[in-house]
Amino acid sequence: MKSHQWQLPIWRLIFNNRDIFPANKIVMLCCLAFFLLLFLLGCASPQTVNRTQLEQLKTHWQEPKLTMWYYVGSKDGFHYFHHQDLGSAPKDIRISEAELSWQNTFPRTRSMKKWRQLDWGFYEHIKQNR
Repeated sequence: MKSHQWQLPIWRLIFNNRDIFPANKIVMLCCLAFFLLLFLLGCASPQTVNRTQLEQLKTHWQEPKLTMWYYVGSKDGFHYFHHQDLGSAPKDIRISEAELSWQNTFPRTRSMKKWRQLDWGFYEHIKQNR
């Protein structure tokens, strides 16, 4: 490499040097694939369930003390819920407003601060057995 080459703008140095470019191309492709995967996972649509399926989902948990259910809002005729459990991927679930009546609804939001934590799953089981 010539010493005057260091005086060129960095983008010209990277893209004009054949020894450096292939490595950068691999890194950029890996970053692109990673962000594409994050985008696709973040945009996954929630599972639509009926009342019976929702009741069944509420009885399944991996770690009782760490399982959490949240009401995340209502939109377009559906109530949306989020379930987090240690050892399994978080689940987004929706149920028709006709299948499940819900009080104190609010518009669906991605802000976890606004979600309402529910006493479902393990905690509901504990209350029923008291």
